Amino acid sequence: MRPGHWGWALVLALLIASGPARAVEQEVAINGGPGPLAGTLELPDMAPPGPIPAVLMLPGSGPVDRNGNGPSLRTDALRQLAQTLALKGIASLRVDKRGVGASKGALIREEDLRLDTYVQDAGQWLAFLRAQPGLGPVFLLGHSEGGLTVTLLAQRVPVAGLILVATPGRTFGDLLRQQLPRTDLPLDVQKAALEAITLLEQGRPVTKVPPPLMSLFRPSVQPYLISELTRDPAAELARTMAPVLVLQGTNDVQVDMSDAVRLSQARQGVRLERLEAVNHVLKNAPLNDRAGNLATYTDPGLAINPGITAAIVRFVRENEAGGG
Repeated sequence: MRPGHWGWALVLALLIASGPARAVEQEVAINGGPGPLAGTLELPDMAPPGPIPAVLMLPGSGPVDRNGNGPSLRTDALRQLAQTLALKGIASLRVDKRGVGASKGALIREEDLRLDTYVQDAGQWLAFLRAQPGLGPVFLLGHSEGGLTVTLLAQRVPVAGLILVATPGRTFGDLLRQQLPRTDLPLDVQKAALEAITLLEQGRPVTKVPPPLMSLFRPSVQPYLISELTRDPAAELARTMAPVLVLQGTNDVQVDMSDAVRLSQARQGVRLERLEAVNHVLKNAPLNDRAGNLATYTDPGLAINPGITAAIVRFVRENEAGGG
């Protein structure tokens, strides 16, 4: 039997055999062209009768994997969220983006990557999730940059709801402009970065990239940046129809509460929930101690704030009857 297509009776047998108080994780894969796209399907061990609602989770920007981890990032935030949702009777699918983690082989040339590539991949995962026996309405969840990806997908296909977590409410070009002064980069390097952003927003390549900026503006990633920098998340959200939950931490040093407010005002049907003391990686963290806040980015043992799961569960229960 192919991965990701177990019969529901077999899954139930595994649930019974697994014992109490834990969810069932299943490694799954779909065709990614040059290589597979990989993810983890999380099923609740005890679910109420009827179709189980499910959440498709997309991670944030850069080489961040399905669990919320990367080369200099170790949060396990999305893994924790999936597991806590399963304990509440909600299934989820968290995935490695093309070119990241177990989906690394699905990307041969970085210069071929575009924002729409991620949207198309998410659409394939959505179709996969809907094909799973026993699962019901599907919600889309995007963390940070992933929020823009799920928003664009929701313009193309009907879904039960959108969950935008720590998602910018302005263009990524403007977000980068705000974040640059908060870095330790020398002023001349910051000036070069601002010039690079402007060029890329105009669709023009940056020919001279200072070494400190190579990780952000290397030539192979510039086509992707050109495809993304001018997309306005709030304007794109206004073109969707599904119910929306915007979750924003008050102690996020990367995305401001003003971003969440802008998203909430994009159209009717958008609910904003403030998460007190929560930072960008969904953990409790100090606001006025930047080092202490960023320390949570490499502490996978630190639990996510329980209010995040509670808010998502409420939103799913209120909207699961709407289908999708």
